[in-house]
Amino acid sequence: MCCVMNLRKLDLNLLTIFDAIITEGSLTRAAECIGMSQPAMSNALGRLRAALGEDLFVRDGRTIRPTPRASELAPLVREALALLSDALDRPPRFDPLKPHGFSIGCFDYFEGVVLPELQQRVTSLSPESQLSVRTGAASEFLKALRYGDLDLLIDYVPLDQPDIIVEPIYDEQLVVLAREGHPIINQKMNSHLFSKQRFIWRGDRPDEPIPEIDRILATSGLKREIAVTVTNWLALPLLVSQSELIATAPLYLATHFARHLPLRIIPLPFKVKPIPIYMMSHASRNRQPENRWLRAQIKRSCRDVIRNQRSLSAGTAVPEVAA
Repeated sequence: MCCVMNLRKLDLNLLTIFDAIITEGSLTRAAECIGMSQPAMSNALGRLRAALGEDLFVRDGRTIRPTPRASELAPLVREALALLSDALDRPPRFDPLKPHGFSIGCFDYFEGVVLPELQQRVTSLSPESQLSVRTGAASEFLKALRYGDLDLLIDYVPLDQPDIIVEPIYDEQLVVLAREGHPIINQKMNSHLFSKQRFIWRGDRPDEPIPEIDRILATSGLKREIAVTVTNWLALPLLVSQSELIATAPLYLATHFARHLPLRIIPLPFKVKPIPIYMMSHASRNRQPENRWLRAQIKRSCRDVIRNQRSLSAGTAVPEVAA
């Protein structure tokens, strides 16, 4: 009990000062190392001497030498400081069996394609945890991510901010989506036939450039005719399945809905670049164990989506998930 009471009275910062003096062999150099003035360093040494009840250093010209007692304490103090530093630097462990609340901002595609897999995975591994998902563009959620109202963002338009960590998790690609039994559309299509169809269009977002498909068509003097414009990716396959309109859609969204609706997936008649899907987190929370755990589950869920839908891709090359 006596030792505990003495430790409570001791300012642990004095141990850091003691270690600096031992290392430097000079009050002046120790003060510069820690960022203290020399008078403050001398005052701290006096407080340490008073707390321990004995001298720890003696002057030897312009330097100071440790007393036998200080030499005895030095390796023990250094070891204690190293252990304390290691304990403070080590992030706490994440316990999935305890309840946690996870919040994700995403574009609507994620809700239909990845969220079902993610929900099953989180429920299996952390049964008392809750997922909260909000849809919108990443740019709309920047403040929420910075203030901690969201843990992660998922979008295909990355945020270019110094405090946001952006990680590509997999690539999507666009395909043509038509209803099964469409009177014109079959497994082969050229640019002219493609441009002559009437389209269901997922409206442009202000934070993304002109779609590559329209730029490619424009070089040949072609243009798509938009019959219906929607604001949600999930409405698009439902409308295609009940009309003779066609659409361009992400491959994994198309194959997901082709399981349940009479839809045909056809490769585009020209090559377009893959579309990276990004996961974004704020730098202040990127190392938090719960954030790292959630990011790992999202990556694994994306791999499951690709693996499960590979056989339904209608011969279209399937991109890999980022490591």
